[in-house]
Amino acid sequence: MPICYAVSSGEYSDYQVHCIFTTRELAEKAVAASRGDYEIEEFDLDPQYPEPKYPAGSKVFNIYAKQILFPIVLPIDYRVGGNYGPKLGGVFEDYAVKQHTEGDVFFGKEVKFYGDGRHSIVGWNASTLVIASDSETALKVAMERVTQAIALGKLREAELKWGINRLDNA
Repeated sequence: MPICYAVSSGEYSDYQVHCIFTTRELAEKAVAASRGDYEIEEFDLDPQYPEPKYPAGSKVFNIYAKQILFPIVLPIDYRVGGNYGPKLGGVFEDYAVKQHTEGDVFFGKEVKFYGDGRHSIVGWNASTLVIASDSETALKVAMERVTQAIALGKLREAELKWGINRLDNA
C-alpha cells in the first residue's frame, strides 16, 4: 500500500498539515529548510480498511462548564461530568452519536432558588461531549469548544432567549 508523508505542526485546533510528500526524504528536506517545530507523519494512501472512528482506548466524557455572573463575575469553572464507559462501541458510541453529538456545546441557565419560591438567573452553564483518551485531554478540548462557541455568539443567543441583555447592564 502506498504511503505519503505529511509535514505538520500544532495540536488540537492549532494543528495544521503544511505539505505532503511521496518520500520521507523529501519531507525531511522540507523540515530542514524551514524554521519552526514541525513533525513528519506517515499515512497510508487509499487504505483498504477505513480507520476506526475513534482511537483505541478512547472514552466518552461529558464536560460541564459554569460561570456565575451575578452578583459578581467569577471565572469559568470546568468539570468532568461523566465517563460513559471504558471503551467506545455499541451502546456508548450510539449514545455519543444519537443522543448528544460529539462536538456540540449546549448552554443552559444557572439559576439560584430562594426559600420563598423566587428564583433568578445568576449565570450560565454549558456541556459538551468529548471523545478522548483521558480526562485531561477532554478538558482541554472542552475549554476550546466552549470558548469558540462563546466567540461565535452562541452564549449571547441563549442569553437573549432567556431575557438577559447584558448590554443593558453595561
